[in-house]
Amino acid sequence: MKKRLLTTLMAMATMASVAADDALWQRFASPSDEARTKVWWFHGETETTEEGIDADLEAFKEKGVGGVVFYDQVHGDAAGAFPSMSPEWWRMLKHAARKARQLGLTFEVAASNGYVSGGPWITPELGMRKTAMVDTVVTVVERQSVTLRLAYPGKGFSDIATVMFPDKESLKDICIEPRRLTAEDNRPLTISYDAGRTLSIAAISYATNPRGKGSTGSMNIPGRPRERYFGAGFVDLPPIGDLEYSADGRTWERAAQLPAVENVIGHKSKERTVSFPSVSGRYFRVRLHDWMDSEGKLNKLQIENVRLSARDRIDNWQVKAGLRTEVYYPHEEGEDTGAVDPATVSDVSGVVGPDGTVTLTLEPGTWHIMRFGHVPTGGRTKHGRKNLLGLEASVMSAEAARVHYDHYFGAICDTLSAIGCKPDGMAMDSHEAGIQNWAEGFEKRFSRINGYDITTWLPALAGYIVGDRDKTERMLLDFRKAIASTISSEFYSTFARLCHEDGVNFTSQAMLNIDADNISCRGRVDKPQGEFWAYQANGNYDCLDAASAAHLYGHAIASAEAFTDSPYRSTWDELLRIANLAYCKGTNEFVVCASSYQPWLDRKYDDDNSKHPYIFHRLNPNWATSGKFWNYQARCSQLLREGRPVVDLCIYLGEDLPLKTMAYKLPIVPEGYNFDVCTYDALMHRFSVASQDTAQGRLAVSGGMRYKALVIQDRTFVSAEAQRKIEQLERGGVPVIWCNRGETVAEGLRRHGIGPDLALRSADKPDDKVCFYHRQADGADIYFVYNHSSNDYDAPVTLRTKFGTAEIWNPYTVERKKASMTAGKTVQLHLEPYQSAFIVAR
Repeated sequence: MKKRLLTTLMAMATMASVAADDALWQRFASPSDEARTKVWWFHGETETTEEGIDADLEAFKEKGVGGVVFYDQVHGDAAGAFPSMSPEWWRMLKHAARKARQLGLTFEVAASNGYVSGGPWITPELGMRKTAMVDTVVTVVERQSVTLRLAYPGKGFSDIATVMFPDKESLKDICIEPRRLTAEDNRPLTISYDAGRTLSIAAISYATNPRGKGSTGSMNIPGRPRERYFGAGFVDLPPIGDLEYSADGRTWERAAQLPAVENVIGHKSKERTVSFPSVSGRYFRVRLHDWMDSEGKLNKLQIENVRLSARDRIDNWQVKAGLRTEVYYPHEEGEDTGAVDPATVSDVSGVVGPDGTVTLTLEPGTWHIMRFGHVPTGGRTKHGRKNLLGLEASVMSAEAARVHYDHYFGAICDTLSAIGCKPDGMAMDSHEAGIQNWAEGFEKRFSRINGYDITTWLPALAGYIVGDRDKTERMLLDFRKAIASTISSEFYSTFARLCHEDGVNFTSQAMLNIDADNISCRGRVDKPQGEFWAYQANGNYDCLDAASAAHLYGHAIASAEAFTDSPYRSTWDELLRIANLAYCKGTNEFVVCASSYQPWLDRKYDDDNSKHPYIFHRLNPNWATSGKFWNYQARCSQLLREGRPVVDLCIYLGEDLPLKTMAYKLPIVPEGYNFDVCTYDALMHRFSVASQDTAQGRLAVSGGMRYKALVIQDRTFVSAEAQRKIEQLERGGVPVIWCNRGETVAEGLRRHGIGPDLALRSADKPDDKVCFYHRQADGADIYFVYNHSSNDYDAPVTLRTKFGTAEIWNPYTVERKKASMTAGKTVQLHLEPYQSAFIVAR
């Protein structure tokens, strides 16, 4: 009886496994509409016609596209285009939503006219804002009452606080060149200054024209770690020159190199301060030389407002105060000469009149009266229909987010819902409007987050050392972290809440060039989204950041803006190469950038010579052959949504802003392991020690994700609070690999006995490697493998699986074949150049 029962149970288990396998294969061979790629459907370049809408959507459906994101994005002259939200615009939008619903296509709408979130309804008070300051220095010889008119630091100024502190006359900055000087074609230029006596100088400030492509505005691409940043299209600019000093005007020594100011999208800050160990001399000169880039494209250099300071200053404080974002390289700095004693800082805001007039009783000596406030950054929406372009909404204000939502997407959602065509979601592009470091009331939020008042420390936002250098640097880090926290909670979380109240999904990318935590930001939305461009032949890490956010914050979908700026000469198979790289980073949804709406049936909108052609439309000469392209993506996305992701390592990126994967600092991860990245928010609020199913990993994440080890990246800041949490996890049994203590990832993996998820050997170079992604489903381990190489790959690979049989599934041909698996879980894998396959073990 027992034997018959055991046989019956074994047979039932086998039948269940086969049935599950058949169901898995059926989902792969005939993927669901939800797994199908969507397209950003760009409108606004031309007139809009019902026949054009119908033809576009029918072509999408026929070829296997799953849905559209209706997106007004304009790069041309928009001849004949309807104004946004005009009666004609509404009529066409409703028609498009109805037609999509009829065809079974999803219909989402972009968050704004153009990008990314703003319009005429955003007032300067609700727009993006930055700190501004006027520093008035007064010297009195006896106690007296002084009335001053403190100038407004900028148009649209609103006060934060006015502070006063004593100083020394000898510490005043010396302007050695107020004029704007220009050098061209790498010609040297010298600015000379004779102090007439010996001076000690510890800092120099100057304004120069931003040049090149900013480090925080370029995509991070794969490569081995380096000392300095590298990225897609980024050129590491040489210093623009040197500051030199001399006692006699004949023998010169260098005090400091003068770095360039990077040209980052949306930034307007041109000033830079360089701190260095104090030097003494009578003569000083700024020598601009060898400043041109290696390609000779940046052949013009301007410099103005050059100032020397006897006071030790915070190096590159403009970046540390959130007025600009650049990769920061530490170097030898000075001491604390001229540091402001926090006990002497007085808040005199209460006696400053509305017009800036203040009357103060001053004791003998020199006094700084610093009026701090905030002004509009001038950040505006762009590439939309002209009538609804306007200021970008503050990314640090829930009210601004609500006002924008109500005026744009909320109005669209209400209107389409009324005709039975509620949008499926709201989609937000990457934020590229520049920096923001203040919003009304931010001083209260800073105090709540950090536990101390910012008023005493305000001089630090102008580069002054308050107390000592270490305390000031920590305050400035607290400041940037508070900005990042506010962006996540007030901007992204508010939009997510409003979308959920309206019953729609929220897909969003993150911040390009602002002090944000791009992992935490994306974690607040339903579908974290990265992006990859057609020219990035070896992929990028933005998709990894989005997938990490999905895994850390419990989201099933990791989306990607896909194939951006693909030229018409691209073949579908060539584009699938970069698609495969995104899949290997954890992406399981594509939203293609883009399809330019085609209003006519007999001719194509002529964008052949456009800087930004959007080729994924029915009048592309290659459209008729695109079916395999779309179906391949659907099959891959379908399987890459099954079960749960298997990722061995989570790399802690630290706490200094802006936070995103920086390839130049990443540790070398051996082949056979995948990794996610995390930041302070997830470390402190999402991580714990697993007490059950520890074979999946001891590092547990709220929502179900597991990792086998936590890796602490080198060259990153780990606060005392984060250090305590990491050590607590380690004491609980989580393997920690301390790259910031000199350990390599390979050494740490050996120390903890963590074997590879997929043991393989390839060239392991960015342009020549086999990469993979692993999902674990009920009854199956699913490995997506891709040969990113011009060479065949034919070698054994060993799976980390409990199952004893395997098949190879081809997502392009929809063929399956059995693979011989040894007792050691080894499968012989053959992949042609740039071929992919799924290994399904069961």
